Amino acid sequence: MLLLVLSSYVFAASGDEAPVTIGQEAEALLKWKSSLDNNSQTLLSSLWVGSNHCNWPGITCDDNGSITNLSLGNYGLQGTLHNMNFLSFPHLLELHFRNNSFYGEIPSHIGNLSKLTFLDLSYNNLSGNIPFEICLLTSLNLISLQINRLSGSIPPEIGRLSSVSQIYFSDNYLNGSIPVSIGMMRSVGALDFSNNYLTGPIPTSIGNLSNLVYLYLYSNNLFGSISSEIGQLRSLTDLQLVDNNLTGVIPTSIGNLTNLYRLKLYNNSLSGSIPASLGHLQSFCIP
Repeated sequence: MLLLVLSSYVFAASGDEAPVTIGQEAEALLKWKSSLDNNSQTLLSSLWVGSNHCNWPGITCDDNGSITNLSLGNYGLQGTLHNMNFLSFPHLLELHFRNNSFYGEIPSHIGNLSKLTFLDLSYNNLSGNIPFEICLLTSLNLISLQINRLSGSIPPEIGRLSSVSQIYFSDNYLNGSIPVSIGMMRSVGALDFSNNYLTGPIPTSIGNLSNLVYLYLYSNNLFGSISSEIGQLRSLTDLQLVDNNLTGVIPTSIGNLTNLYRLKLYNNSLSGSIPASLGHLQSFCIP
């Protein structure tokens, strides 16, 4: 009986987390600011004045005073994200940190931002792997990690981001294969994995992405044939597979892509003739 009572108590204690207060959000921001380099601290100290953090530049709050938007892009900030306590921002919807000088790894506790819909960490110097925990952000509509120094493979669970409409991982050092789970991202309209070191074939599951408009996989080390499933992408307007190691013939199913206006396949090892079905592409533009 004693063991049962103690077990129940531990479950209750761990399950009932204290809500984050308005003051804790401001405190978390100031603690993170103090971890940045001196110039960044000076800049933010000159901007973040007054007792109401909702009035600070780059910060938007809801009617209850909780932070919903952190927009600190193009501020020239330098430091890491390690000391940003993401657990202190349970209502955060948008995180704009584009075009700064953030370095180090993307911390795994970013996965605590369960309501996040917009994540832009592009144009920084972030390194290390893309943490698996990013795949827990299932409310995301946009995720941009392009133009960093990220390495390792794309998390196999990336398909959990089924609400994402735009995903940009270009210009990094990513390797490994494109996860098969990519086919679960049925809301995606723009997918850019270009300028990396990705290998393996283009997964046939990519044919499930019926809303895909832009597909950029150029400048990787992809090999194998272009699967006929590519012809299922009826919304596609721009397909770029340049500078890979693709072989085989151009599938005739490409002729099904009636909205396609740009197709770039050069610098591969493709063989055979150009399919006559390309003549069906009424929107097609030859540069």
